Amino acid sequence: MAVDIARIFQPSVEEELWKRYYKGDQGAFLRHITKALSRQKFEAIQRKYQTDEKFRGYVMRYLKEYSALVKHARATDRAEVLTTTFSTSDMGKLHMLLSKAMEGVAVEGAAE
Repeated sequence: MAVDIARIFQPSVEEELWKRYYKGDQGAFLRHITKALSRQKFEAIQRKYQTDEKFRGYVMRYLKEYSALVKHARATDRAEVLTTTFSTSDMGKLHMLLSKAMEGVAVEGAAE
């Protein structure tokens, strides 16, 4: 999903990001997204969410899985440490970004 979002920001995603990803840097695209965010890009995410059913599915799945992960972490003995770690990670930043972008977004074709 980070790759798809990165493509919104920059249609031909930098070759360097792919190289880092294939060398094992799983967070390369997430870091790129959080650093490159502007109001226009934020709005582009909202538009893509509204018009692209596949992207919308990815977003909803990511938000659901992240929330389940945090819920599970809260049920452990180390809840405070784990939830802080998750929320400050690149995954947590993406969750916050997507959650904020989805606030008040109407989906095309949704029932009125």
